[in-house]
Amino acid sequence: MTGRLAGRVAIVTGAGQGIGRAVGLVFAREGARVCVAEVRADRGARTAAEIAAAGGDAFAVTADVGRKDDVEAMVAETVRRFGRVDILVDNAHGFGPRAPLADVPDAQFDRSWTSGVKGTWWAMCAVHPHMAAAGGGRRLGDPETDIAPVFLFLASDDARFVTGHVIHVDGGAFLG
Repeated sequence: MTGRLAGRVAIVTGAGQGIGRAVGLVFAREGARVCVAEVRADRGARTAAEIAAAGGDAFAVTADVGRKDDVEAMVAETVRRFGRVDILVDNAHGFGPRAPLADVPDAQFDRSWTSGVKGTWWAMCAVHPHMAAAGGGRRLGDPETDIAPVFLFLASDDARFVTGHVIHVDGGAFLG
């Protein structure tokens, strides 16, 4: 690996399995210190142990992104342990059991909405003051250094599995 994330601190939600786990492992290999946030403590601990066994620096925190208090505690613990937050990967999302659309109960839909939309919002709000204090984030971007690299990524083999998506490279303006 190239060490592209050396010195940075990342929070990855849902990092106990699947995509979140893979992101946590790759970020650690690239030099990031990783907060492995996971609703199931055993899964989070397993991923953090894998990172440590490979020579990385990580800790697991049990967090349900559908609970604002858990999200805020996750960020606070990351800052306490690592002193900062540079990267937030809002990967976790509680979907519940698969079912035909008409059979999804309101409680399951509410859980999905809360963990996916509100949980993402809560995490962004919780990390914002820490990222802003460290000079993170972007209002105006430079076309060559902020936007063109995304096109380079999409044209490279690194994006070989990315198709049919709109990627907003606007420093968060689309969210406003």
